[in-house]
Amino acid sequence: MASLFGQRTSFAVVALAASLATTGAAAAERSEPRVEITYGAGTASCPDAASIHAQIAKESSGAATSNASGLEIIVEQARGEYVATVRQGLRVRVFRSPTCSVVTHAAAWVAALALVEEADAALPDIDAAESPPPKLEIAPSQPAPPTPPALSTIASPAVRDAAQRPVAAREVEALVAIGAVVGGGYVPNTWPGVSVAVGARGAYWSMAVEGRYFPRSPIDVPELADRLYVSTGAASLVPCGRYSILRELAVSGCGMMTAGATFGEAPAVLFAPAAEPIFLLGARTGIEARPHERFAIGMTGTLEVALLDTPIDGFLGDTPKSFWTAPLFAGAGGVESIVTF
Repeated sequence: MASLFGQRTSFAVVALAASLATTGAAAAERSEPRVEITYGAGTASCPDAASIHAQIAKESSGAATSNASGLEIIVEQARGEYVATVRQGLRVRVFRSPTCSVVTHAAAWVAALALVEEADAALPDIDAAESPPPKLEIAPSQPAPPTPPALSTIASPAVRDAAQRPVAAREVEALVAIGAVVGGGYVPNTWPGVSVAVGARGAYWSMAVEGRYFPRSPIDVPELADRLYVSTGAASLVPCGRYSILRELAVSGCGMMTAGATFGEAPAVLFAPAAEPIFLLGARTGIEARPHERFAIGMTGTLEVALLDTPIDGFLGDTPKSFWTAPLFAGAGGVESIVTF
C-alpha cells in the first residue's frame, strides 16, 4: 500500500513539473518581444540586443507581441553622438544623446508602448507620454497585462530630455566649402576660378557666404599692341533649400545675391588699373554626395543676371575707350569639397 502511494505521488510530481515547464516555455514565447535590433558602426560600447529586449519585455509587462510586426530599432553613431531610431512601417521616432544607454532606454520605452497597442495604431507621441495609455481589448478569459508605466516613472531626466528635445534643433551644423569653378560672363573668356564658402545648414536648408575669384583673363587689344587683363572678385549670399534623395545624396536649389568688382589692367602701357562695381542676382542648383558624416563632394550650376553695366574703360593717349563690357548674363559650373562641424 505504501509502495502504491509513493508511485502515485511520484507520477503527480512529474506531471506537475512537465505542466509547469510547458506553461513557462509558452509564456516566454508569448512575451518575447518581436523587435529587430540593428547596430551600426561605432556602437560596440552600447547595450546589447539581449539587454534591450529584456528592457522591452519588462516595460511592456509581458504584453502580447503579435501586433508588433515590422517594429525595428536601429542604433548608430553620427556626428559625435549616438542615434536610436524606432521604426514601424512609415512611423519613425529618433533619439539622440552623447550617451548610448540614454537613447537605447528611450527607444526601448517607445517599443514597449508599441507592443501594447493595436496592430494599426501609430507609434505614441512622446510629447503626450504623460497621458493615460490606450485601453486594450482583451477577451474576458484572458488576464489583462499591466499597463506600462509613464515615461516620468521609468526614465531618467536624461532619457526624457533626449525623447522630448526637438530633433531639428540638433541637426544644425557649420560648413566650410572650397571649390573650383569655370565661368563665362564674369571675365572676357570662359575662365577658371576658385570659390570659398562658410555657413550653416540643417536637414532642409542652408545659408552661406561665398567668395569667388576669376583671375586675369586676357583680351587682345590691337591699339595697345598688347593685351588687356580682366579679373573679377565677388561675394555672394546664398540661401538654399535642400532635399535628401537618399541618406548619402541630396539636391539643392538656391538664390544668390552677388556684389563685387571687375578689374582691368594693361601692363605694357601707362594705364591705371580700372575697377568697376558689379551687382548680380541669380539662382543655383546643386547635387551633393556624402561619403562620410563630416565630408561631402558637391557639383553646382549657377546662372546670374547683371543689374549694372560693367565696362572696362581706359585711355588711348588722351582718348577714352571702352575695352570690354560684361554681358547681361553670367554662368558657372563648379565642383566643391564640403567639410561640416
